[in-house]
Amino acid sequence: MHLKRVIVPDFRVLKDIDITFEPDLVPRIFPLGSLNGGGKSTLLQLIFTLLHCSGDNDRIPYLQNMLDGFDVDDELGKKDLATIDLYVDAKNIELHFVCYTLDYISNKIESEYPEVVANLKFSALTDKSRKCLPSQIQSSWLKDNLCYICDLESKKTGKRIFLLCHFSDLESGVIVSFLSNIRNRICLAAPMTQVFRFLKSTDRVLLFKGGNESHKYYSQVTAAKNILSGF
Repeated sequence: MHLKRVIVPDFRVLKDIDITFEPDLVPRIFPLGSLNGGGKSTLLQLIFTLLHCSGDNDRIPYLQNMLDGFDVDDELGKKDLATIDLYVDAKNIELHFVCYTLDYISNKIESEYPEVVANLKFSALTDKSRKCLPSQIQSSWLKDNLCYICDLESKKTGKRIFLLCHFSDLESGVIVSFLSNIRNRICLAAPMTQVFRFLKSTDRVLLFKGGNESHKYYSQVTAAKNILSGF
């Protein structure tokens, strides 16, 4: 698997990021540089969580932590998160990750999948106790190369946001297996002292408190390593 290109329009400190990783360069090591606080670690962690956690229910909470605070304008209803181009098994695959508001998703379902809505109460979508969208909706989207990844309620705004992935050049029947394939082929290596944004915000602050609190942070990093096999 080769990571060909990453586009991140607007995520935290990352603005208008568009990086191409040429496959013919030798050695195939691509250093990223910026000033301190420029977003190098954020970019790597975003790529890692999107590819390593998507499609795995045990890992999804780490992706949700990573996205906490990502806001979507109510009027627009959607916002591009990232586009990742991969070369996998002699095929070029584009993964386009987009976040949507609840209203946008609801209107999309009602207009594009009326046969699903006819057999599904709207409360099934808005029920906050649900851990994911109803399976009827997910199955309908897969036919259109659209895969539901997760949803989350922003601690900052209280809004519910849905993360979906648009696939190109993949048959709907292999999307789930494709996600399983790539998530086991991506890794993230970093020093234990780094701030990992895919941990809970309450755990991240422990790193800066020193003493026993720092040890608690390292315990959470170790716990993450037990779930995120590529970490």
